[in-house]
Amino acid sequence: MHPVSHRPFNPVPPEAPLNRGISASRVATTSRSTAAGSGIGTSYQEANAIATKDVGSLRVLLKSVLPMKLNKGNRQSRNGIKLSFEFLNRDLRVPLVVAMNTVAGYLDRTMGEVLRTRLLDERGTVWSLSTSSVTGVSVVGVGAPECEGWFRAAYDPAEIARLLQRQADTNSQTARTAGNSATCRTYQFIYGSTTPIPPGQSIAVTMDFVQDVSETTSGPSPKFFQMSTEFVVGVDATDTKKAYSLQNLIFDRVSMPLF
Repeated sequence: MHPVSHRPFNPVPPEAPLNRGISASRVATTSRSTAAGSGIGTSYQEANAIATKDVGSLRVLLKSVLPMKLNKGNRQSRNGIKLSFEFLNRDLRVPLVVAMNTVAGYLDRTMGEVLRTRLLDERGTVWSLSTSSVTGVSVVGVGAPECEGWFRAAYDPAEIARLLQRQADTNSQTARTAGNSATCRTYQFIYGSTTPIPPGQSIAVTMDFVQDVSETTSGPSPKFFQMSTEFVVGVDATDTKKAYSLQNLIFDRVSMPLF
């Protein structure tokens, strides 16, 4: 299991080359963006992607980067960045399942509302991703490890792969507490579901990042950023069971079109 890396983002000097050998020749209709992939997995050159990374038989292709304005609940316009991906199952025989991982929810009674995925631009500004701002792929989150009344400790989100395995073994997302607690007898140890990717097929995924509320919207626009994302991959281990693993993927030095 590999928790999300929050290593410092090192801005690249203007004269430093970005993304040697990775083509961005067909990046939707936005300005060209470039990136260098890092983290778990193997980088791979793909002609119609900004950057590509292989994690086992899963290939993650960053297809486009689009700056945008988002209106949140208070009607204030906030800066946003839309990223488009393709998740491809390169195995022609074995299906995959994938899901994004969330932070732990409040008192473990609901799924977390923010994903363990973020952007960090060269100015040090953080851009977050909510569960409602992801399309094309499911999200999963940890629940309660036991039932001990109202205040309960949280499972560590890094344990999500083990909890998915527990769900598969028991065919349930809930369990009963030992004893006769009057306040809580059944608890939910995991939330959400996974998205299947058939052999040789792919899914389209979009993520709408928003600039954190604490960050100012004034000043110059970002020129490039780093993205780190945490997700679960499940592959068939036997005829009836899957083997789950938690993966951390980092794309470094992705250049931004103008706002």
